[in-house]
Parts: sequence; C-alpha cells; structure tokens
Amino acid sequence: MQYNPRMRTLLFALALSVGCEDTGNEAETKLTDSGDRDPDSDCVPEVEACNGVDDDCDGLLDEDVTTRWFFDGDEDGFGALGSGVDACEPAPGYVATDTDCDDTDPEIYPDAPETCDGEDEDCDGAIDDGVGTIWYADSDGDNFGDPLSGALACDSPVGAVSDNTDCDDAVADVNPIAPELCNGRDDDCDGEVDEDSASDATLWYADDDSDGYGNADDNLLACEAPPGFVADGSDCDDADPAVSPAGVELCNDVDDDCDEEIDEADAADASTWYEDADHDGYGGVGMEIACDAPSGYVDNPDDCDDTVGETHPGAAEQCNDIDDDCNGLLDDGVTTSTWYADVDADTYGDPANTIDDCAVPSGYVGDDTDCDDTEAATNPGATEACNGIDDDCDGSVDEGAATGSLAWYADADGDTYGDPSIYTLACDSPLGSVADDTDCDDADATINPGAVETCDGRDEDCDGTADDGVPTTTWYADADADGYGDVSSTSIDCAAPLGFVADDADCDDVDPTIHPFAAELCDSIDQDCDGLVDEGLSTYTWYADADGDGYGDLGVSTTSCTAPAGYVRDDDDCDDGDLAINPAAVDICDTLDNDCSGNADDGGLCPCDVEYYGGEPYMYCSTALVWEPARDVCLTYGYDLVAVTDAAEQSWVATTATAAGFASDSHFVWIGFNDRSTEGSFVWSNGDAVTYTNWNSGEPNDSSGEDCAHMWSTGRWNDIPCTGYTTPYVCEP
Repeated sequence: MQYNPRMRTLLFALALSVGCEDTGNEAETKLTDSGDRDPDSDCVPEVEACNGVDDDCDGLLDEDVTTRWFFDGDEDGFGALGSGVDACEPAPGYVATDTDCDDTDPEIYPDAPETCDGEDEDCDGAIDDGVGTIWYADSDGDNFGDPLSGALACDSPVGAVSDNTDCDDAVADVNPIAPELCNGRDDDCDGEVDEDSASDATLWYADDDSDGYGNADDNLLACEAPPGFVADGSDCDDADPAVSPAGVELCNDVDDDCDEEIDEADAADASTWYEDADHDGYGGVGMEIACDAPSGYVDNPDDCDDTVGETHPGAAEQCNDIDDDCNGLLDDGVTTSTWYADVDADTYGDPANTIDDCAVPSGYVGDDTDCDDTEAATNPGATEACNGIDDDCDGSVDEGAATGSLAWYADADGDTYGDPSIYTLACDSPLGSVADDTDCDDADATINPGAVETCDGRDEDCDGTADDGVPTTTWYADADADGYGDVSSTSIDCAAPLGFVADDADCDDVDPTIHPFAAELCDSIDQDCDGLVDEGLSTYTWYADADGDGYGDLGVSTTSCTAPAGYVRDDDDCDDGDLAINPAAVDICDTLDNDCSGNADDGGLCPCDVEYYGGEPYMYCSTALVWEPARDVCLTYGYDLVAVTDAAEQSWVATTATAAGFASDSHFVWIGFNDRSTEGSFVWSNGDAVTYTNWNSGEPNDSSGEDCAHMWSTGRWNDIPCTGYTTPYVCEP
C-alpha cells in the first residue's frame, strides 16, 4: 500500500493520542484537567521511557525522550528542512535526517552525484561543483590550449578550448598541426626543432666521390646540409670524381660530362670520318668528327667518284670511258667486242656490216639477226602480216596468225555451219572450213541455226533452248512419288520431265503419306492438305507444366487432340516455376503456398498464429522474446520482423495483435524498425525502404541505448533497448 504525506501525519497523530495502557497490577494514573498528576492516584514514579506512558508520574507523556522525525516526500532517504515531528517511532515516509535541499526530486540529496545541469544535486550549497570539463586558455586563437592553464567548468569559458597540446600559446603559427619550418623553432609541438620533415627542408644529395655533385637517387631532407651531402644532385656516377657535369667528355663509352649522351662529337679525343655515299668502302669529300664511325662513313677519303659504287681504288676497269679503278686512266686493259650496223634503227643488226670496239659505237648493236636492215618494220621482233613478206625474219611468208588473217571453223557435218571450238587462223580458207561458227552440234547435219525445232529434248536450231516454240505444259515436282506435285517446284516443258507430275496439290512433297486424299491423324500435321490440322478429331484443353510436377498452369493452355510436349490435363498448379509447389506437395512453414491451397502456411504449420493481409501471411507470435531472438524465429521460417509501409497496414497489424491478446503485454509487439547499425538512422530489418513511420510524441529519444522499436497497443511506436525487454512480435515475408 502507498502512503501519501497526509495519511502519514494522521497515523502519527493517532499514535501520539494513545494513553497509558493497563499493565495488570499497577493502578491507573489519574491526571487532572490541568495536566498535573492527581494526588489521589496510585502512580509509582519510574524513569520516563518513550512508550506512550507517564512513567515518572509527572502528568506528561514521553517528555524529553522522543525523537524528531522528518518527512521524506521524494523517498530518497533524506527529510525536508523544517518538517520535523517528535515521536518514539517514525511514521511511514519519515526519516531521521532533515538535510534534503529539494524533497520533491529523488535525485537531489546530500552526497548525490553532482552533474552539469545547473542544479545543486549534493545539497552542499554549490551548483555543478567538481564536475564538467577542464578548459585551457587559447590566447593565440589557434584552437590549441595552454596545458598550464586548465580550469574545470561545465561550459567553455571565453577564449578557452578543451585541447591542452599547444607548446607556445603566444604564437598562433605554433601548434600540433602547424607545419614544421626550418626556423629554429618547434612549430608542430612534437618536441623537436627543425626536424628533417620540415615543410621547407632542403633536399641534399650524397657526394661520395667529393666532386661537388651529388647522387640524385641518394638523398635526404634536412634544414642544414649533412656531412658528405651537397645541394646539386646532377652527378651521373657518384663513384668516379672524373665524371660529373663539369667533366671532360672522352671516347670511352662513359657519359663523362653527365649530359645523358655518351662519346658525343665534341669529345676531346674524337676522330675524323669520311662519307661513303656509294657504300664501296672508300670515302669522298664529306666528313664528320665523332668517337665512332657514323653510319655511312669510313676512315679514308680515297674515292675518286663517291656517287658510283663500282668506282673506287682496286675496282675492275670497264670499257666505259670512266676511270673505274681511280688510277687516272680510262678503259686501260679492257677487252673489245664485235658490233653490227643497225641502219634502220630497229635494234637488230646487219650480220654483213660489223666493227670491233670495247664499247658499242653509235649506230651499232650487239644483235646480228635482221634480215632486211633497210626496213625498220622487218626484224625478228616484228609481227607477220598478210602481205607476201617475211616480216618476222623466220624464213616463212604470211604464216599462221599473221596480221590480217581470219579464223576458219571446221564444218565436219558439211551443213555449212562451223564448229566454234575448232578453228584455224590463216590468210586464206583451209579445206573443210567455213567462216561461220554457229553450229551447236557439228556431228549432226540436222542440227544447225537453220533447222526446225521439234519436241525431242534437243536444241535443233542452236538458239540455246531445247524444244522452244513447241507447245508446253507446267509440270510439278513429285519428290515423294505419291502422285501429287509441289506447287513451288515446277518445270515447263512440252513433255513431263522425270519425277514431275501435272498435279500441284501436295502440301508436303517429302512425305508420301501427306497428300489431298490422305486420312487425317491426331499428330498436329495436316495430312489431307486442306489447310487444317487434326480437323474432325476430338480435342482437349491442355495446360503448360513448365516445372514438370504433373500439374498445369491455368494461365497457359492450348487445345489439341493430344497432349503437346510439356502440357498436362490438370490446371491446379499455383507456381509452375517451382517443382516443389503443387496440390500434392506437403505444406511447410516457409511463407509459400506449397500445396496450392490458396494461402501460405495455413493449417497450423507455423509455431505462431498466421493471419493474412493483402494475400500475404503474417505470423503473430505471443511468446515474449527480446528483439534479436524474436527476429531469429522469423528468419528461421523465411520471415522477418514486420516492416510497416503505410497507415492501412499499421492499423491492421495493431488491430490483429489486439485481437490476439497481445495488449496484455506492456510493450505490445516488436517491429523490425531499428538503428543498430547507425545511431539515429532507423531502417527496416528486411531492407524495405522507409515510407511510413508512426512514432509516439517525443520518440525516438534513445534515452538509454534504445536501438529497437516496438508498437504500443495504441499503434504508436517507441524505441527501447533491444535486450532486457521480452515482447510478443509479428513476422512478415
């Protein structure tokens, strides 16, 4: 039972109103109206005790032996100032101390922990004493404080910061994040002055050969040059003092002057080389200075004509009016030849007109085969013509295919029409030949361009077409030999070709069982070629069975006299993409309608009651669990904690949970909303987008690590710790 302050005061007054009790053999003490002891009473004086009896017979009850008790309105163990009541025992709600400076707040009492809130929690007369943050003076305004100037306060004093790492609070450029500079000062407060990492440190290079030039690959940063280091890093060989940018270039396969070139033309010991333009090993007048011979240069200038490769010292002398061997003489020691006069200048010489010389004289040639050196058109290279002259000097006149000759064609059958494939070129007609070449069969005198065409498969008139001009008929290919032809494969002829017929009504000319008079069968084929398939036969509706479980899809059907591949007569499959889902399947708790009953997880299969909203199953689990185990139960069966997406779903979830008796639990139901990953950023545990919230006023507030949401029976949401509270929960797929 709870006592309020007024009840406590009444009870205490009642206790004080009790008179002396009958102690058995003792006489009752009688008091006068004035409070004095009745002189006629039988009271025996004793030491006064705190018992509601006038033990010392002075007419007063419990005088000087009571205790003062103080009312403790906030029940923090400390009574309010000035609320004392004297009694032998404390009434309910009273304590022995009166040191509470605010008896309406149980967080305020002597020795209570002080916090930064503008209140005197420990009743010592001082507000926020001994709590807060140590603040440090930031005189130079660089946001780093002087470690020797700390002061405790709840709020930052003006010009103070919480940092205490400034090593010189009089200079704003000196602090832990300032760049170190080469200035004799510890700019970054790391206890070191002008260290090698200073932002303006110089890069120094090792000079191992002491030639005043350093190695670019061996360097370090420092404010001052270390021993053995120099500011120049352009030495290309720091092991050789003779090699540096100031070195003298020599022909030694070394870059002596570090200009990234080896043995260049200005080397002190370079040689002179002479251009050999004709590549005969002897140079001319052009020259270059270099350590090694440039391409196309040699070490001598001895060529007397550097434009001709065959002219140079040691060359064989030729009969050419040239000093080939560069000895100062022309054509010395060469052999002579016989040359033939070419009077008609046709490049063929007269064998009867000759001269000897080491080179061909003008008007002479080396050939001696001209048969008429007075006529330029007559020579061994000329073309024979029909002119009674031996034009080509072969000893024959007007022979063969002479210019002006004609083609004469053999006429073996004597019909005056020649065979175009057998002919002779000649100036005059040979025996048995004619000028005509239009006979298409020179072995048959009845076949020639002048013959009359007949229907016999032959081209009598040689016009390229047999039987043309003879009355014809269209014939149709009968590849399957069923007597009916293919309308798409025809031949026009004066007589039926082999494998052709006059009928064109076959609709499948590769199958002899298919033709206009064939019997129709139930096989999805038009046997009788009437354009209809399986007509006149009994038909049925068949349903696609894509998953092969023996149950068909009502939405995918076809009509046929027999079952097409992949179709069945049944149409009861509710998921034709899953072999495990059909009317014969065993239903399990997994959010799916495995047995096609129309509802998923019906029939009490799940560990919790299943209700339906929008065609989807929801599990209402009355066993109270903390948030994570509750979610694990949902996940075990393919569900997750409910994710509320709109006001309609919110209303249904709350109403259904109330109907299920969840309102008897103080926290009603868990939902999947949480900010366990990122504080203050609530998400649905199943990954759904957040499209709707229904927080209670002032929520979420994360007052004590509250990362999981639950729903009150009013439908409003609240955040509480994910552990420590067991609550019913709702699962959805």
